[in-house]
Amino acid sequence: MADAKEEWKAHMNAAKNAEFFKELEHIKFQSRKLEREKIQSFSKRADYRPYYKDLDNLESSLNDDLRKERFKIDQHLAKIKNKVKAFKNQLKDMKATPEFVDKLRDTMEDIEVTINDFKQQQKKIFETLLYEENNTNHEIEIAMARIETISSSTTLANSKSKVPKQAQSTNLPPEVKDFEKYVSQFGNQGGWDDYDHSTFLKIRNKMKGKPTFIRLAVENIPGRSYEDIKDHEQWYRRFCELRDAKKTAILEWKLNKENEKEAHLMLKTTEDEDMKKKIQREKEQREEIEREKKKKELQDWKARKAEQTRLELEEIERTEMRKRKLKEKEQLKMAEIRDAARERLQMKKDERERERWRLEAEQEERRALKAEQTQMEIARFQLRVSCYLISILLVKL
Repeated sequence: MADAKEEWKAHMNAAKNAEFFKELEHIKFQSRKLEREKIQSFSKRADYRPYYKDLDNLESSLNDDLRKERFKIDQHLAKIKNKVKAFKNQLKDMKATPEFVDKLRDTMEDIEVTINDFKQQQKKIFETLLYEENNTNHEIEIAMARIETISSSTTLANSKSKVPKQAQSTNLPPEVKDFEKYVSQFGNQGGWDDYDHSTFLKIRNKMKGKPTFIRLAVENIPGRSYEDIKDHEQWYRRFCELRDAKKTAILEWKLNKENEKEAHLMLKTTEDEDMKKKIQREKEQREEIEREKKKKELQDWKARKAEQTRLELEEIERTEMRKRKLKEKEQLKMAEIRDAARERLQMKKDERERERWRLEAEQEERRALKAEQTQMEIARFQLRVSCYLISILLVKL
C-alpha cells in the first residue's frame, strides 16, 4: 500500500514537472516573439528617436537588474553547492564519535538554513513581481477606460466647461458672482477630464474626505502625482465652499424677496387678520424647517464624527493586535531556540556524565584488581616465610 502511494506521488510529481517545463517553453517562445517584434519596431526608430529614448533607457535598466539578479542567484547556488560538496567529503571520512556526529549535524543545519533563506528570498521576489504585474494590469485597464471616456465625452466636457452667458447678471448676489468667476477660471472640474474627476470624487466620498484618500487616489488615477491630487483637493474644497455660499446666498435672496412680498402684502392687507395669521404660519413653518435642517445637519456631523472616531480606534486596535501577535510569535520562536539549545546542552552534559562514570568504574576496577594482587603477594610471602621457619626448626631438631 505504501509502495503504491509513493509510486502515485512520484507519478504526480513527474506530471507537474512536465507541465511546468511545457509552460516554461511556451513563455520562452513568447519572449523570443516579443523580442523580434521589439527589434523590428526599433529598427525604424530613426524617425521617432525622441519617443524611443525612454524605452531604450528602460530596457537598459531592466537588463542591468536582470543581470544583477542572475549574479546573486548564481552566488547563492554556488554557496549551497559548495556546502553540500563539503558535507559529502565529511561523509567519506566518517568517524563514529560524538564530536563527528555533532559536526555533521551542524553542517546539515547550516545547509538547511542556507536553502531556506534562498527560498524565502525568491518567494519575496516572486510576490513583489506578482504585485507589480497586478498593479500594471490595473493601471492599463484604468488608462484604457480613461481613453475611451475622453474620446466619447470631449464635446460634453467642452460644453460643461463654458459659463452660460445668462449667469452674467449684475443683479446676482456677490457669492454667486464669486462662484461663477471661480468656475470661469478653473472650470467645473478644475481642469481635469470627466474620468479623472469622477474617479477622484468616488474615492473621496468612499474615504469620507480623510487625508489618507490622496494616496489611494494616486494608485487609481494614472498620470496624476501626489501633488496634483493635493492641489485638486484644495481646488475642490474651495469649489464646495463657493458653491455652498452660492446656494445659501440664493436661498437668502429668495427669502428676502418673499419677505418683501409678504411685507408688501401686509401693508396692503393690514385689516385682513386671516392673511396675517397665514403669513405668520408660513414664516414659522420656514423657521421650523430651517431649524430641523440645521438639527439634521448637526446630527449628521455628529454621526460622521463618531464613525470616524470608531474607525480610528479600530485601526489602532488592529495595529496593536498585529504588534502583540508579532511579539508573541517572536517570543515563541526564541523559547523554541532556547529549549533546543537547553536540550542539546543537557545531552552533552549527560554524555560527559556517562563518560565520567565509565572512567571512575574503570579506575575502581583497576584499584580492586591491584588490591587483590597485593593480597595474593602478601599471602605468598607469608607462606614462604612460614616454610623457611619450618625448615629452620627441622634443621635444629
